[in-house]
Amino acid sequence: MVEELERLRTAFVIDMTKRVIDADGKVVFSEIRFWSQLFPSAKLLELGFIDEENRFTDALVDAQMEAAVRLAAELDDEAKFGILDVLHDACMADNVADDDEIEVVREAARILGLAEDSLQSHIKALLQS
Repeated sequence: MVEELERLRTAFVIDMTKRVIDADGKVVFSEIRFWSQLFPSAKLLELGFIDEENRFTDALVDAQMEAAVRLAAELDDEAKFGILDVLHDACMADNVADDDEIEVVREAARILGLAEDSLQSHIKALLQS
């Protein structure tokens, strides 16, 4: 069960970090490097999220849809905030956390079922770090 939850967490983070990276309308090398270090192709292949030709699979899409439903109920707040920390790191991969990127982090928090007040406190702490 833990392995399945980690698989869903990974699928969710793949989706949300891609959204963060795309949010400002430009992708720079440091963002690509961040993403490829976070998700090595061997790991994605092992999880079934890419095929032998490095194309994303239907299994990834299925896991992302399932993650959106299950993670809010099955992760504790510490794990949820850990995901937000990774998303913040994605925001900062180009050294600038712009408003569109932060909105993706907020969206992730809503999907994960985090309360708005605790989210605001966490975002303030991240932006000051």
